Amino acid sequence: SVTTSVTTSGTSRVSELLFPRNGCTDASGASFAAALTRVRKCSLRTLCLASNALRDATAAAFAEALSAPSPHGNRSLASLDLSGNRLSAAAVCSRSEICNHICNHNM
Repeated sequence: SVTTSVTTSGTSRVSELLFPRNGCTDASGASFAAALTRVRKCSLRTLCLASNALRDATAAAFAEALSAPSPHGNRSLASLDLSGNRLSAAAVCSRSEICNHICNHNM
């Protein structure tokens, strides 16, 4: 998988990953979020996981990954699309926090 090869090498030159309507579940969403914290030199700017089967656990995993202190937190991600997933109102608030974090660290 993409996340396996990126995390084992410790570096990434991928700047965009697009997986809309791909049947991604919370397990794959958690893998993407974890990869953001494990890759030392992550250059990922855009991650699209729109219209999958993601739930609140995935939004929480991304919020944690993006807010983790350096060197574990991701600072390269500028666009995260979780639209069209099965997120509750609480997760929408997390998405708002995620968006604020992205905007505040990538201006």
